[in-house]
Amino acid sequence: MLTFMTHSVQLQVTEWIHTGELESIHSLYTKYVPKRKKFTEESFQARLRLGALDSNHNIEQAQTKKGALQFKLQYSKPAGGYVVKEMKTPKSYNFRR
Repeated sequence: MLTFMTHSVQLQVTEWIHTGELESIHSLYTKYVPKRKKFTEESFQARLRLGALDSNHNIEQAQTKKGALQFKLQYSKPAGGYVVKEMKTPKSYNFRR
């Protein structure tokens, strides 16, 4: 259920939403646009686009030679046991060429 607060104009979400992927993208953006440096608008936009290219190029999930997706078991303290996680391909910087 979504409600809008008129006095502070903020969106409240009553259900839990996982934001890990969004936080990963923001972390990647800070690699290209450090917060402690000033940039011109053109440079800032170019660096954000470079971060988006990096993210889009390296988002694929690992696959076997036959094309089946690969998964791994990882121990999780909150779950109290092992959980299945998808495996990612190793990061590549070929998009910079």
